[in-house]
Amino acid sequence: MRIGKMLVILTILIIFINIVYAGDAEEISNLNNESYEINYINWTWKDPSSANFTKVMIYIDGKFKTNISKGKQYYNATGFSSGTSHSIGTLAVDTSGNISTWVNDTKKTKDNIIRFITIGDAHITSNVSNDAYQRLTNSVNYINNRTDVDFVVQLGDIADSATSNNFANGKSILDKLTKKYYVVEGNHDIGTSGTLFVSYFGPTEHIESVSGHQLIFVGINKNGTKNMYNTTIAYDWSFNYDNVDKNRPTIIFAHGPVQAKPGGSCRDWDANANNEIYFSYACNMKSETDKFTNLLGYYAGHVHKGTNQMIGNTLFVTGDNLGGNGADSDYIGYTIIKNGVVVGYWLLNYSLGPDVLPSITSTPVATATPIPIATATPIPIATATPIPIATATPIPIATTGSGGGNSGGSSSGGGNSGGSSSGGGNSGGSSSGGGSGGTAEPYENIYKYEIQEHAVFTTPVSFKYLTPELAIYDVLVTSMQNDIASLRIEVLKDTSRLVGTPAPGIVYKNINAWIDYKRIKNATIRFKVENSWMSNNGISDNNIKMLKWDNNSKEWIELMTNVLNKDDNYTYVESQTDSFSSFAIGYIKDENVSTNSSSPVNLAVDAREVEAENVPIDTENPKAPGFESILSIISILSIVHISKRIKR
Repeated sequence: MRIGKMLVILTILIIFINIVYAGDAEEISNLNNESYEINYINWTWKDPSSANFTKVMIYIDGKFKTNISKGKQYYNATGFSSGTSHSIGTLAVDTSGNISTWVNDTKKTKDNIIRFITIGDAHITSNVSNDAYQRLTNSVNYINNRTDVDFVVQLGDIADSATSNNFANGKSILDKLTKKYYVVEGNHDIGTSGTLFVSYFGPTEHIESVSGHQLIFVGINKNGTKNMYNTTIAYDWSFNYDNVDKNRPTIIFAHGPVQAKPGGSCRDWDANANNEIYFSYACNMKSETDKFTNLLGYYAGHVHKGTNQMIGNTLFVTGDNLGGNGADSDYIGYTIIKNGVVVGYWLLNYSLGPDVLPSITSTPVATATPIPIATATPIPIATATPIPIATATPIPIATTGSGGGNSGGSSSGGGNSGGSSSGGGNSGGSSSGGGSGGTAEPYENIYKYEIQEHAVFTTPVSFKYLTPELAIYDVLVTSMQNDIASLRIEVLKDTSRLVGTPAPGIVYKNINAWIDYKRIKNATIRFKVENSWMSNNGISDNNIKMLKWDNNSKEWIELMTNVLNKDDNYTYVESQTDSFSSFAIGYIKDENVSTNSSSPVNLAVDAREVEAENVPIDTENPKAPGFESILSIISILSIVHISKRIKR
């Protein structure tokens, strides 16, 4: 009888071992992106060679999407924004239900960049030898020798008066452009016949689409038949704004300014001695432009003196100077918009000749030396610093690579990690820079940031950071299940704007840490502090602490902190946390700071949230299969064993 029991137990053990330790399915190989555009990424791979392989489970940015059958070997992920990083996670499954280990990849969609030239009032006449004709000719030659222009807009008053000869001369010059061009109707372009301009340059009011951007061209209405020199006639805008998408990235081109004149009102742009307004654009049309939720720029001519300003997130440009008075006449405007953000606006001196091509795309508005455009002395283009928006608030640049301004505090440098790191998973890619993007922190308070994306598991996974100013060099994340997560670390110029009060004591770094994933069990944050900073402030190793801002209690909480190691330059420390928030590193003097010394547990995730998440059904989950089978086999063997005993 004992032998029978032993055989039953041994059989159960053998079956259990065979099922649980049968081994994972073979994973896919050669995962890479075959192609990508501004709104999609197409991944391809090679299927496992195993005859039992049946399908690949696809996760995009940590969310299950679909199953790809054997032989297809690609997945096209769509619906993305331009210039954004996205991760694919794959799990191969065989006919027995065995699931492979994760194979992951992260790629970025193509940047959506548009670059265009704006030309101010040209005032072309029948005289092909005058300065106006030569200025426009020189600007066209200059533009044709640039390779970084997508289209050109002439902002009205192409003619000095609305005659066939004047329009024909202006069109003959613009037709030499090798880029697409548009002409806005100006007050000098209106004659007694409103169709003459249209016969040369097309509709006065229309909508165009360029790389997902909505370009709106506004025409002019003139009451009666009197010509433009009759100052008793007020010109008004002509466009039906009911036909546009007010939530789409939009650029408006018109002849009359719409914004208030700097230091004045909307009526100060264009008044004669009798205070009669030629254009009522500024006072009347702004009620329409204010309805746009994503107005990137408003460009106007008419004013022969270049001005520009940022109002909210919109760049307002007036003039662009061709045909203007004085030295400003030698400039045309150049704008770069990248992924829905105005990267920069410059004035280019076309008069230096078509062979002089300045390299201007590397210096954005945010870091350019401020030079007021209206009063700037012409700068030789070959050596010129790009002229920025004179009054602009720095604009965040959505690019990879380091950036930002000078930190107000100390900054940490290189050095090796002071402690070991554990965990698995493939790196999903990274990005770094200055400014904002994927954060609630105002961009002007962010000095540097870095984003790392990885597959996460129920064992610690290491998120390593290479930007030295962050102080944090490694974060070990333990998840509640296998998935993909993106963790962003920001070092700030000052106390986070998201907390209620500055951290007590002497602060070394103010830091934000944000993760796009809710099912985190706990994390270990490893950081380094400069020994010179500690020495200058009379701080010993054991006094270095990390605080976390608790949004529930509205107070700073001291985390459990341990010193790992020390070298000639840095002291390496780690802290335990159960969630990500705003943090402060430094010497804590306030005895009233709350202490979180318990073992790290996940306090931020409610069990109901876990159940409510959109996750695959059990047959699709990446976990060891067969537990129900084990129970069934054990039950059957137990019944057989009991039956034999009864027969005896």
